[in-house]
Amino acid sequence: MLPDFLLPITLPTGAVSLLARDVTVAEFFHGFPNSAPAMPCYKKETPEGQQAITAALEGWADALLTRVVIAPSLPLWVVQRMGAARDDALMPYLRTVGWIPGGTSADPARALEPTAPPAETHTWARMEAAWIISLPPFTTVPAENIKAAIKLMASKCRTAPHEVWTRWHISEFLFDWRILLQDDLLKRGGAAASDGDEFLRASGIEDE
Repeated sequence: MLPDFLLPITLPTGAVSLLARDVTVAEFFHGFPNSAPAMPCYKKETPEGQQAITAALEGWADALLTRVVIAPSLPLWVVQRMGAARDDALMPYLRTVGWIPGGTSADPARALEPTAPPAETHTWARMEAAWIISLPPFTTVPAENIKAAIKLMASKCRTAPHEVWTRWHISEFLFDWRILLQDDLLKRGGAAASDGDEFLRASGIEDE
């Protein structure tokens, strides 16, 4: 698990830093579609199907920031109005947790005492609402390609899929994936690594 870290962005009102966390695999992949650009199955889609996948990825990216940013609180409507600042926060986050290999990662922020919640969460009503919102990722079965990746990793590590899904942090999952599985899948797929290593090489099922 990574320590909490900063995501510097620039808004019309000036420069600010968002405090972000390393989320679980379930929280990271919640809402992620079953395909993505550069995957074989994406290329087989109709133009309308590709447009729907792209829209789903945009929606996933917006929602992801609401889950990973600790402070200040970022409701979905705020993220959707951030403009270019959304990607300024999103891309360093994805590099930091390992979804995008290489590049410039975000800054560690341990000195900010991440165990102290933001002031606006200091009421039971808001905390209860936050818990309710956070529950669906843990009980929602993911898309087929993500499900296959979870099953493959669980099998490799001899653990139950729910352990990988609900207890592992995304940085741990991506690191273990590259150590344990990526080389074999790249040999089978024969492609260079990219964002999410082309959606984790689709767990190998795209090439079968």
